[in-house]
Parts: sequence; structure tokens; C-alpha cells
Amino acid sequence: MSNANLTNKDINSPPSNQVPLWAKAIALLALLNLTLGLFNISYVRLRDIYFRYLPAIVRTYDPIKGIEPNTQTDKYVVTVNQLVAKLPEKGLLDQTTKDLLASLRSQSVALIEDDPFIAGNKFATFAKIQRRMRERVGVESTKEAFLTFWSVDYLMSKNVIQEINFLRIKLVL
Repeated sequence: MSNANLTNKDINSPPSNQVPLWAKAIALLALLNLTLGLFNISYVRLRDIYFRYLPAIVRTYDPIKGIEPNTQTDKYVVTVNQLVAKLPEKGLLDQTTKDLLASLRSQSVALIEDDPFIAGNKFATFAKIQRRMRERVGVESTKEAFLTFWSVDYLMSKNVIQEINFLRIKLVL
């Protein structure tokens, strides 16, 4: 286009306010990068929150961060799930249920003694779990609280479903 073809309108018009598409794409990539960076930095510290509200992200991102599940706590959760599955069909007085409760009592004692939360610097999390269980059962000793909680007598005196829900919601199983 030569200068001879320019009109006053072309010369006096302000530059376009539209941002080029590539600039938008770069800005979007920068925002995504910042978001992922902040997520990565906060992941370990906020993992408990992610675990509670976004468990799929935890299952996906734990291996990326090199966080391996603890076999002891995984076994505990599996045993709780087995108990929950058996309760409706067998009830509390069935021998299978009693065996699962006995297993949970011994696993609870092992968890208290071994404290698998030490490896992940989750002292506060484990202390909170212990405190909540003691308050729920109404005893001073953590071992006694777990042993009582997983007893037929205790569960028969309470609403079993509410107790299991307490376990899942307050203790995050």
C-alpha cells in the first residue's frame, strides 16, 4: 500500500485494541504454568486437604511426587471396608465380623505403636486422629479407645452406621 492511497481516516485512526491470538495463548500458558507451580509447591503441605476433597488428584499426583502408600494403613482401610461390606449381611455377632473386629483391634494397636505418620511428617494428623477417637469413645488412652471402638459391645451399644461414618468422615478413611 503506497502513501498515496492513505486517507485521513487511515492516518488518524487509533491502533486496534485487539490482542493478537498468540499473545492470549502465551498469557494462558503463563497462567497455567504459575498455577501448576503453586500446586506443586503446596502439594505436600496441603495433601490432607486434597485427600479429603479431591482424592482422584491425590491418587494421580502421589506417584509423581514419589509418595508411596503405607502398607500398614492401606491394610487397615481394606479391613474396615471388609467389615462394612460384611455388616449388612452378617451382623455384629457373626464369627466373620468378630474376626474382622479382632483384626482391626490388633491393627489399631500396631498403628499406634509404629506411628506410620512419622515418615510423612504428619505428627499433627496422627495426634488429631488419636484425640478424636479418645473423645468419641470417652477414654483417656488411645489404645483403649481403639480397642473399645472395635468391640462388639461398643458397636452394639451405638449406631454402627454412625460409628463407621464417624471413622470415614472424621478420621478420613
